Amino acid sequence: MRDTQPSSRATSCCLFCGRPWGQVTKSREHVLGQWMRKYERELLTAPQVSYQSGFDLAADAKYFIELPTNVVMRKAALLTLKTREVCEDCNTGWMNKLEQLVEPLILRMVEAARNADAIILSQADAKILGMWAQKTALTFELTSAPPRVANVEMGTRLRSGRPLRAAMVWAARHPRDYDLSIGLAHINISSTPDPQPGRPDRQLLLVGIVYHFMTLLVFITDWPGQVPPPVPLDGWALLWPTSRPIEFAPMRTVSGNEVTEILANHSKWLPMVHVSSIRRSIVPPQISRRN
Repeated sequence: MRDTQPSSRATSCCLFCGRPWGQVTKSREHVLGQWMRKYERELLTAPQVSYQSGFDLAADAKYFIELPTNVVMRKAALLTLKTREVCEDCNTGWMNKLEQLVEPLILRMVEAARNADAIILSQADAKILGMWAQKTALTFELTSAPPRVANVEMGTRLRSGRPLRAAMVWAARHPRDYDLSIGLAHINISSTPDPQPGRPDRQLLLVGIVYHFMTLLVFITDWPGQVPPPVPLDGWALLWPTSRPIEFAPMRTVSGNEVTEILANHSKWLPMVHVSSIRRSIVPPQISRRN
């Protein structure tokens, strides 16, 4: 597992249309839609804290290496987080239209979660929410250091109006207002109990998008046969994929600790590989402050 923090490492093309830089212009794509600013005051000035930790496999694939823990504190709010790895055409075109479509749906869901009400989302609504959550997850991953699960095939599929294959999106409601946050887990998977040196056989991405009284959990993988996390359906509504209308919100509330458990603890649904040891980091946690 590797949790990530923002990085300036660039790509060679726009993830969502595949055209190289020079042929298209880089934009400043907000990870979270700017429409959210209309409904927020305190969150526009709240500082942003990012946390990175995890483990990597040694070059010979014999043991795990604990990565140093890094905490970055930024004056800029999470709503200002941007990536330059999206072209201007995608940013102001289909992405902007998707944000306009999803805004009223998310506001309805937050209100339903706040009041413990039940609303019905049509299959078309669920598709919009699923695509927005997948787009947001891939865009957020662009702010992290490579390697990444996201690829151009995924991006162009979303751009064409089709949800990602083998991706899933769930929604939960919370017992209280959790403000705004986003968490990411990048997991490398071996197809055999004994991992081999080199690139991982498969990769998957888990992203939790917390918005006040609800969370959208996004599962994206580069391999269609990958088993998703065992999300308890008494607390989570499967938004996508679906072939029928969806009822939201679930009767049971989901705590912040439950969301963290899904993102951070994978041993319940992913078998551990065979390694000789784990080499702990000797570097103390690093805390840095940025504008």
